[in-house]
Amino acid sequence: SSNYIECKDIVSLNGARAGMNFIQIQDILGVTEIKSYDLPDDQEVTRYLIEYTFGNALYRFLSYGDSLGGNTQLAIVKKRPQ
Repeated sequence: SSNYIECKDIVSLNGARAGMNFIQIQDILGVTEIKSYDLPDDQEVTRYLIEYTFGNALYRFLSYGDSLGGNTQLAIVKKRPQ
């Protein structure tokens, strides 16, 4: 079982949705740090992401190989209680 929900472009967070680039998303939700990471078994493509927390959910906009966040995907992760 997965611990996140992958969202298509029909899911919107205050107007920000999958398919937008990081600049468009940050214009709507506010500027946040662009993070990068590589997966141990796939270091050929760097992943980039920006994250926002609203309520008990973490909204993660992901882009593969594009530091400007072109053609993002959106994943929603339920935060664990502290």
